[in-house]
Amino acid sequence: MYESAGLNDKSKIRVYDLSTGKTTQTVVLPKLFGEGISVINNKLYQLTWKSYKVFVYDYPSLNKTGELSWPSKAGA
Repeated sequence: MYESAGLNDKSKIRVYDLSTGKTTQTVVLPKLFGEGISVINNKLYQLTWKSYKVFVYDYPSLNKTGELSWPSKAGA
């Protein structure tokens, strides 16, 4: 199971072994707030909150392969 969790400066993606409940892999997202994850076409996308960034990872290895961004809305 893949989970996106955390707070500002403490966000991470964790991979759990469902048979044992133990964490088998962790990817830390430094200095940002990770909002959620989604898997599309063998890539895992991690959205951030208020940072206007998306981190792209190979799925299932979680090797980072890229980063996307979008412009912030004025006054948002």
